[in-house]
Amino acid sequence: MFRIPRDWWQLQLFVAAMATWIGTAEAHQMLYVRSGYRLAVGIEAGLGGFLVGNVDTGAGNVNMDAPLEGPFPPSERRTTRDWFEGFIKPFAELETPFFDFGHTYALVSVVGALTRGNGDATSSLAPQGARSTTSDAPQHAALEDAVIGWHSGDLFADTLGEDAIEISGGRQAFVLGDSFLIGAGVVNGFGRAAFYLQPRASFDHAAILKFNSAPLRARLFNLENRVDQDFARAY
Repeated sequence: MFRIPRDWWQLQLFVAAMATWIGTAEAHQMLYVRSGYRLAVGIEAGLGGFLVGNVDTGAGNVNMDAPLEGPFPPSERRTTRDWFEGFIKPFAELETPFFDFGHTYALVSVVGALTRGNGDATSSLAPQGARSTTSDAPQHAALEDAVIGWHSGDLFADTLGEDAIEISGGRQAFVLGDSFLIGAGVVNGFGRAAFYLQPRASFDHAAILKFNSAPLRARLFNLENRVDQDFARAY
């Protein structure tokens, strides 16, 4: 599967020409299904290669430490950049009956990612591409999802419909609408690596209540961004 990076239009402000290849894959295996119990494991992985040419319409990467009067020698500029990113995300899902009151479920996943290359197109003013989302060969692995929840199943099927109510908590992803306002709780890239593949999205300490009974739908939620300045520093 091929897809265009989320920051594609922003990227066009920095480059005149760019070649991009991104591939993602997911495998999902059901290990156990019986009497309302389900156990599944899976893995998602992605790899992206990027090549930027004619950066800033040939101006390249200007060394801010060079004399202001210029002109700068060619060694002070970089007009091309190339890098690649990769990630792997194993996960496990469990669902069980909750006596005669719907079902409980749990989800756990881990993301490991790395970036290698010589700077990217979002670091135009960085000296020699040193401060960017790709330099210094960042790599990082950490817990991504840790969710427990409950959904009503057939409990209110006659009045509200199947799975009309769902409650969940923990570290988890949450998207509101088309994710224009709310779509990710963590900054990818920099010390976390994989800026353009965006493998991480979950919020910390999330509590979510979903009500879905057509034509009425509602979402009540509490979300906390995963902020860590050590990971957000540019290199």
